[in-house]
Order: sequence, then structure tokens, then C-alpha cells
Amino acid sequence: MHALDLSIFYSLYHLSGHSMWSDWLIVCIAEYIPYVIIVAVVYAAYQAWRSKKKKEVLGYSLALLSGIVARGVAGLIRFFYHHPRPFVSLHLISLFPENSYSFPSGHAIFYFALASGVYQVNKRFGRILYGLAFLIGLARVAAGVHYPSDILAGAILGVLIAKTLFGLCGNNEK
Repeated sequence: MHALDLSIFYSLYHLSGHSMWSDWLIVCIAEYIPYVIIVAVVYAAYQAWRSKKKKEVLGYSLALLSGIVARGVAGLIRFFYHHPRPFVSLHLISLFPENSYSFPSGHAIFYFALASGVYQVNKRFGRILYGLAFLIGLARVAAGVHYPSDILAGAILGVLIAKTLFGLCGNNEK
């Protein structure tokens, strides 16, 4: 399994370091698109609030809360399990600095939880967010700051946490 993880890592990592433009695109997707996603979800919640759609406002709020809770779970896991980032353990150059442990990916767990929560409210928007979360994960591997297994674990945990939170709150799919 480790050999497969490394093979996929190197395949994606080799996309970086060839040109200023490809590196810029990887960094943009990995570091800046996430902020756009948060603004889009907050804007969707605001639009629902303006339209007096209380159930949607609650759903978007719960989606954001799912991401926050999931991010906390990632921090808790990292507190007990110390897995160095690939650029540290493989002595590579990353496209941007990261100084925490890599497993699970905090970005993946947050954005997959957020996408899962949004999917409960708006399936089309949720599918778009799943796609963007996947791209963010790929870009973070290409940047050298995560292994594919970090992203996969974050994605699975994020989805499970959001589904659990929505289930506990009785806010299931329409």
C-alpha cells in the first residue's frame, strides 16, 4: 500500500517544478480556491436567509459546522499520530511552507465535510464542492505537502463526520 501511495505521490508531484505558471496554478488551487469556497457557501446561506428559507440556512450553517468539527478531528488525530509531510520525509521542495503533520489532510477533511453538508441542502452545489475538494487534494499532493493517503483519509473522515452531524441533528436530505 505504501508503494502505491508513493507511486501516486510522485506522479502528481512531478507536475510541479516545471514552470512558474504550473506552480502558480497548483498553489492557487491548493491555497486560494478554498477561501472562494467558504465565501460561496456563506453567500448561499445569506441568500437563503434573505429568501426566508430557514431550513436551507440551517443546512448551510450545519455544513460549515461540519467542516469546523472535522478540522478539529484532524487536529486531534495529528496530536496523537505524527506523520511527517512528504517534502520532509522524502527531502523534496514543497511549493509552499507547511509545518504541521500531514495525516489526515486538514484541507481534505474540512472541504469534504463541507461538500457533504452542502450536498444535503443543494445537490448540484454539493457536487461542485466535491469536485473542488478533490482538486484541492490533488493540488496539495502535487505541491508536495500531502501523500494521497492523507487526502483519502481526510475525504472519508470528512464525509463521515458531516453525515453523522446531519444525522444527529435530524437534518437529512430533502
